[in-house]
Amino acid sequence: MKNLVRPNLGSKAKPKADSKKAELTLEIKSETFALEGSEFIELKNLLKVANLCDTGAEAKSAIGEGLVLVNGIIETRKACKIRSGQVVSYNDKKITITA
Repeated sequence: MKNLVRPNLGSKAKPKADSKKAELTLEIKSETFALEGSEFIELKNLLKVANLCDTGAEAKSAIGEGLVLVNGIIETRKACKIRSGQVVSYNDKKITITA
């Protein structure tokens, strides 16, 4: 049987019973995107034009990996048609689509 070696993570003291609990807060930046006369925009294109991704390849990869939410649900279709009223979330940013 092999002996498992635990990595040395430094000397971390155990918190005292009266110490405050750490709270994790995420700041989600919310923006709007106007379709300006179009009926829809494809999800991959929205990520690019809203500057959520630098390239189309990055947008496609993020969508394919399930990192993008549309109305709170994971969306993996790269050419999904995003319409007015929908909300797209990615990387701590939220885009609300308007007409």
